[in-house]
Amino acid sequence: MVDRINAEIQNRTLFIGDNLDILRGINSESVDLIYLNPPRNAGEAQEGGPSTAARGVSFRDVWTGSDLKAEWTAEIDLRQPDILYAINAAKVTHGDSMAGYLTYMAARLIELQRILKPAGSIYLHTGPEATHYLRAAMDALFGHENFKSEIVWQREARYAGGRRWRWAHDTLLFYTGPHRHRWNTVHMEQPLDYLERNYRHEDERGRYQLGPITAKGRRSGELNIEWGGFVPGSRGLHWSLPLAAIRREYPDRDDLAELSTHQKLDLMLQARLIHKAESTTIPRYKIYADDMAERGPLLDILTNIGRVEWNSRERTGWPGQVPESLLKLIVRASTNENDIVLDPFCGSGTACCVAETLKRRWIGIEQVPKAKDILGSRLPSGDADRMTVRDTAPKRTDCSEKLDPTKTWELLHHRQSGTCNGCGYELPSHLLTIDRVAPIPRRAPDSPDNLQFLCLGCKTIKGENDMNHLRIELHQRGIRPL
Repeated sequence: MVDRINAEIQNRTLFIGDNLDILRGINSESVDLIYLNPPRNAGEAQEGGPSTAARGVSFRDVWTGSDLKAEWTAEIDLRQPDILYAINAAKVTHGDSMAGYLTYMAARLIELQRILKPAGSIYLHTGPEATHYLRAAMDALFGHENFKSEIVWQREARYAGGRRWRWAHDTLLFYTGPHRHRWNTVHMEQPLDYLERNYRHEDERGRYQLGPITAKGRRSGELNIEWGGFVPGSRGLHWSLPLAAIRREYPDRDDLAELSTHQKLDLMLQARLIHKAESTTIPRYKIYADDMAERGPLLDILTNIGRVEWNSRERTGWPGQVPESLLKLIVRASTNENDIVLDPFCGSGTACCVAETLKRRWIGIEQVPKAKDILGSRLPSGDADRMTVRDTAPKRTDCSEKLDPTKTWELLHHRQSGTCNGCGYELPSHLLTIDRVAPIPRRAPDSPDNLQFLCLGCKTIKGENDMNHLRIELHQRGIRPL
């Protein structure tokens, strides 16, 4: 596959600066995996631990109406106007604080959606403060059909005041591009107490639990034959063998389905899968922990990955630091070796370190300059020496000049004389919104010829349909003739 990342952006690059400016300079469809753990509108400043490497780190996580920047809103209206519905809903139901925060996030998510490869994946890591508003914005931007999972990570019980349940989890919203995305089967590394509790037996092969090779109900014929001194019918049972387990032991045999029950039992005994304490006990088979880990699915509720404790070797003291084990699951599941991982809010660089360990390429962006020293100290010495630190944004090499929101707004005003292209009413500018004349693929760029002004009512009626749908609806409602 052709590598579309800017030639000037080397592997192991850390950008220091506003991530919006830097994201605007990265080529489209060039990154395989995006992981971001942004500010969460927590309502207070976040500070690094006083006795840690992140001492002195501080960033603002308080949002107000002043964060509804006009230039961001204009660009959102031009490039992804559907997100404005989520922002307006947040303004009505929550207030200026959430609307300002979502405007900040939407301006950056638009760039991340552009940068992500069509077969790439993005994980937005957030807390309970704004999860549902971000989910609505992500649906509008990436498409609800590309939503894959809402992953719950039980991290710790945070104090939440009286008369409520304590917050104990974060949420990761997992979306992909429109093409078939990368997916590798991964499994959880279970803690020792889980193995001791669920796999209580052990032999030279490892820990195992016991599973049934019989089922309730009498059967005649082969399902009731005697084997190893045991006749299942005498206990009201019949043989019910785990063919998948036998196939794991004999992967080169293609005749297993044709073998008799007696022959299959002999193969299980030969592979030392049968557990039978006494001649009078019902035989069972050994389910090894290693086999189940390889087969088991990765669940969307993660309860056995703890937070980064105060005495952990990983701890940097950076606010909201995430454990490497969580990032390893994400990177392994959604990338292959040499793929590109981007973290636009990289903090102390956990995602970058994990990508390095797993032989992926990585790009980090962080506004706090101290991230350079902390990330450098976490990488192996040879890799730290090869890290590139930049404080200037890259320049795109894959596109023509992008649409300018101000010029596009002026062009539409001149073209339509301040009227809605649906109902035809002349309206104040704040009641008009930019819309597409004809639907286009979600990731395709717009052109001025395919843009128009609609009032909010006509835009709601039109939805994702074309203008013919709107004209018919307006005619049926007696608003405008065909």
